[in-house]
Amino acid sequence: MWPENWSAVKAFLSVSTQWNAIGRMDGSVYWQGLDYAGAERGFAMAEIAIDAALWADIRLMEAAARNRLNGSMETD
Repeated sequence: MWPENWSAVKAFLSVSTQWNAIGRMDGSVYWQGLDYAGAERGFAMAEIAIDAALWADIRLMEAAARNRLNGSMETD
């Protein structure tokens, strides 16, 4: 991992339990993305200051994780 990404990785991992998910009739789960209110509180509790650049990095990680969790390797 590159050192310049560490802040984004640390921030993303601090809220990695804050996902919105929808159960489907077939028993599978559709992962929508992070619950931003929960993530904002998680950042505050971890004393992580989020600026526009860091938020953009977190959103990029969220999109990649969401796609992978939903079985897609495509990017947004």
